[in-house]
Amino acid sequence: RNKADLRRERPDEYEAWKGQPLLFSVSGKKPIVDLWARARNVWREIHSQVPEDPSSGTILVVCHSGIGQALLSTALGEDERSFR
Repeated sequence: RNKADLRRERPDEYEAWKGQPLLFSVSGKKPIVDLWARARNVWREIHSQVPEDPSSGTILVVCHSGIGQALLSTALGEDERSFR
């Protein structure tokens, strides 16, 4: 579904998500907080694969924008409060 569908079908949930995304939960899970936790774990794994000599290789990460933002924020030392 797209944003227009969600606004129409679930207006209260959509507004909660837009207004306070860090507090928003679905079935007891907080999507943004959980996403950043996964990104931290993935970043640790990526970072452990970086060669001692950066000129000896490159790591390419291909992902969707949400996890990309979380990974970049994590790499910069930011947490989920940097969302959006």
